[in-house]
Amino acid sequence: MDSFPTFVTVTVILLLLLVPQKPLSCQASNDDDRDGAESPVLGGCGIAAIYNFGDSFSDTGNALAEYPDGPMGNFPNGMTIHNATGRFCDGHLIIDHIARRNRLKSSLFIFTGGSGNDYTNIRGNFSSPPLEKMKTIIPDVVAAVKDYLKKLIIEYGASKIVVTGLYKAGCTVDVGLFHDYKPRCNTSTNAVAARHNRILKQELAELRKEFPGVLLVYGDMWGPTGWLLRHYRTLGFKQPSDRFCCGNGSKACGSPGSPYCQNPQEYMFWDDRHLTDHSYQVIANLMIPRLAADLGCDNGHHPAHKEAYTSQHRLH
Repeated sequence: MDSFPTFVTVTVILLLLLVPQKPLSCQASNDDDRDGAESPVLGGCGIAAIYNFGDSFSDTGNALAEYPDGPMGNFPNGMTIHNATGRFCDGHLIIDHIARRNRLKSSLFIFTGGSGNDYTNIRGNFSSPPLEKMKTIIPDVVAAVKDYLKKLIIEYGASKIVVTGLYKAGCTVDVGLFHDYKPRCNTSTNAVAARHNRILKQELAELRKEFPGVLLVYGDMWGPTGWLLRHYRTLGFKQPSDRFCCGNGSKACGSPGSPYCQNPQEYMFWDDRHLTDHSYQVIANLMIPRLAADLGCDNGHHPAHKEAYTSQHRLH
């Protein structure tokens, strides 16, 4: 197995601020206007930039700066956008699609350690024990997130914050088992993720009481990823049992000799745990209307499949 450290997301913090002047760019990709056909839905909130705190599911290149020889900087990473930018993906991430959809072409993305490694350091991957130990540290992980949120509010004056919960972590290729066109997920791992989300929501409710002048929004990742898994066939993806586009489990995507597919748009998974540009676009389009509504800037521009997601997203 490659020695490059593994990055897995559990909690990504998106800090949305009113920025009167054009911020420095760490560059949200905007090579085309695929997501720009619909009117931006966050414009009514006066949001000019997104400050992102997260890990490999939202990192737009900071890990590459820290590990310049890392495989994420090598082809075929970035093949869909013809540029290996350091993203663990063939193209854009959720944060890119949110920025591009809302025409935030000069957004500033800042990376800090997410909480994923707090879980993965206990075991090499989510599919092996000790799951019970993972459950015991959830309050500590969420407490660390809460402390960091307080720092953002008190020291940096954050006034609009979106905190995303866990996606269905038991359904990634390196954890889940996929058969007969029906994704079979690791229920124990998903139970850990669901518990994390419940505790996170409780702590966010406490923070809202403590800081009534701050808008704290929970960003649901569980619902959109579940919707994607249920509807992947109608969205043009191959069956999940086809596994992933890049890498082979023993070689990380972008490592010398690692295999890759020619049609990443047909795959949900880019490597054994990260998703493709196509998957991230679906998830972003599902998240944006709810975020806009919760942030008070919903202008009625919703993706066509919003109702399907809305009717099922609470089935945790």
